[in-house]
Amino acid sequence: MQKALSIAAVAIGALVMLSAAATRMIGAVFSVPTPDSVGVIGGADGPTVIMLSGTVGAGSVIIAIAIGFLLIIAGVWGLRKIKQ
Repeated sequence: MQKALSIAAVAIGALVMLSAAATRMIGAVFSVPTPDSVGVIGGADGPTVIMLSGTVGAGSVIIAIAIGFLLIIAGVWGLRKIKQ
């Protein structure tokens, strides 16, 4: 059970780091402007939805990469602990 959990931690950590880094790289390569916008969808007899869009700051990307890195470290530590 611990081995599966460690492998899952490494895999999830790698995916988190890859997704956080990939979005920044794609945005930098293609120089896609992402304007902030607000959209309201609703009617007189239904629920109203307000959607907000904007750019993701560098702080949240750094936090995502740090969490991914910590997950990878925890997974590798768990795998090494099992082998000993």
